[in-house]
Amino acid sequence: MTSDFDSWSEIYDIIHADLTDDIKFYVEEAVFSNGRTLEIGCGTGRVAIPMAQAGANVTAIDISETMLKTLSRKISPENIALKPIRMDMRTLSLPDIFDLIIIPFHGFQSLLQHEDQVECLESLRRHLTRNGTLIINLFVPDRNMLEQEQNKIYFIKNVPLTDDDRSITLWHSSHFDIPNQIITTRLFIDFNESGRIVESQVRDFSLRYIHRYEAEYLFKSSGFELKNLFGDFERNNFGPNSEEMIWELSPK
Repeated sequence: MTSDFDSWSEIYDIIHADLTDDIKFYVEEAVFSNGRTLEIGCGTGRVAIPMAQAGANVTAIDISETMLKTLSRKISPENIALKPIRMDMRTLSLPDIFDLIIIPFHGFQSLLQHEDQVECLESLRRHLTRNGTLIINLFVPDRNMLEQEQNKIYFIKNVPLTDDDRSITLWHSSHFDIPNQIITTRLFIDFNESGRIVESQVRDFSLRYIHRYEAEYLFKSSGFELKNLFGDFERNNFGPNSEEMIWELSPK
């Protein structure tokens, strides 16, 4: 079985090289929990590796075999105590229960059906200690995003690759299925050298956006209580100008 994200492993670290805002937050949460930590959708270890390096006891799962192979290569020469496992977050079957479970970087939103979200939350609750914490990061579906022109190409960012003149430029074109709240995005990746494009790649992905009170009802009806809702990774309260929802939940 292959995953939609298997084709991402070779470029994932490159396109997200500048994505560091959330790492300190998750490292602090893992160290503070002082127990077993489970990361869902670990990818190539962007968050899992820093948590393990800080001394946390980390198990990291992902559905993509190629992502996990990349992660294993990264941790092997460093002797990092981190356990990567291939598994579907909807049907977890692990021998341990955890004091902290995290789903960073909108990973929960890769579940496109309500039934899948409920199944996942039930699975997570079974693997959480009685006093444990579940942290789920969702993006805020604001009006500007939803009013983008269908299939128009928008600039995202330019990311320098090294100290020389190489970089990548990211663009996207998105289609919005409003009734089902699904965004299907085509990501265009241009590899630049000396001011010109030397290679271009394309990747597709879909996410289901979730509104603030819809998410709260979903979590509560799935057996969780709200501990905190942050609007950023500095732990500021969620507000009208927040672009992220960081849900901190505990089992009822």
